[in-house]
Amino acid sequence: MYVRSMSALLVCVASLAMSSVVFADEAAAKEVLEQHGIRVFKDELLLQSETELGKSLREVTKLRRDLVAKARDEGRLQAESETILKAINSLKQKHTQLSAQLANINQNNVTLNNKLVGALNTIRGQLDQLTQKHQKHSDTVDEARSETMQAREVFLQLVLDMRKLADGTAEEVATLANNTEVQVAIAELNQSVEQPYELALSRGFTRNTLQLAKLEETILIETIPLRKTPGDSFYASVVIDGEHSAEMIVDSGASLMTLPLSTARELDVEPDSTDPEIQLKIANGDVITARLIVIPEVRVGKFVVEDVECAVLGADATDAVPLLGMSYLGNFKFELNAAESTLKLVNVESKDTKRPSTRRRRRPK
Repeated sequence: MYVRSMSALLVCVASLAMSSVVFADEAAAKEVLEQHGIRVFKDELLLQSETELGKSLREVTKLRRDLVAKARDEGRLQAESETILKAINSLKQKHTQLSAQLANINQNNVTLNNKLVGALNTIRGQLDQLTQKHQKHSDTVDEARSETMQAREVFLQLVLDMRKLADGTAEEVATLANNTEVQVAIAELNQSVEQPYELALSRGFTRNTLQLAKLEETILIETIPLRKTPGDSFYASVVIDGEHSAEMIVDSGASLMTLPLSTARELDVEPDSTDPEIQLKIANGDVITARLIVIPEVRVGKFVVEDVECAVLGADATDAVPLLGMSYLGNFKFELNAAESTLKLVNVESKDTKRPSTRRRRRPK
């Protein structure tokens, strides 16, 4: 009886000893894996970077919504600005007509003379008010455009960072899977579980990389060669309305695409009297008059932008050169590499970010 009791006691002590050894080994195995950046969960092993990709994906979704909203606001403000310009142009035409009528009336017709003078004074007052309103509105549009560009930059950069993270994680998992110390630790863990652990990319990570790939499908990138002149200007080949081409200086300091009148004629986008006049300040500080048109389609490389605002200078701007300004470049994240004479354009392709236009589009003849 005594012998049987001792045997049972020894079996119990041995069992307890074995369970404590297993627990100690399991804890040590987890510690080894954590030293390699591997976290042990109930049903899988995860690298910290795998969870970071999920967080970034949630963040980039918010950034994309923010980008679409800002682009929509910019489009609305731009449309309002164009409506004001259209009203200014209409008043100018009316002013011209009444001035011509005043010059041709019978000077003895005092009543008609006073009526025309009064109408002209009213129009001048309206023009002053609308001009001031347009200037303020233009500043608002510029701010909105700047915010859209910043939102696009942040969105694109995060997507690019996520791709680096995803590729780096896949490489790290492959490297760690062949690490002897990691293999031993996983084998130790698997001695005490029903479902064995395996170091591989998690299901959640795989789903996230698929979503990342869909985001990347909306982003287009192209590096475009430029022609450098002795004066350190960089010319890009620009295609207008799919038919005409011209070389233009890439100029991020110009708010609009700008064309000399002679170039506009060659490209079949010459303005007429119905296009509004605008004032432009050039590099030397002078203010010149131009007419604002909207070109239906402008392409550089594979990137096409619709309804691009363009300032066409007067015939007196004989020394002017065509400029590819921000009314085109502002639709992209862009980088001018002076050393390699290239222009890198990165675009977020989205129907939601297309800016509406109420202006008359300049169609080729």
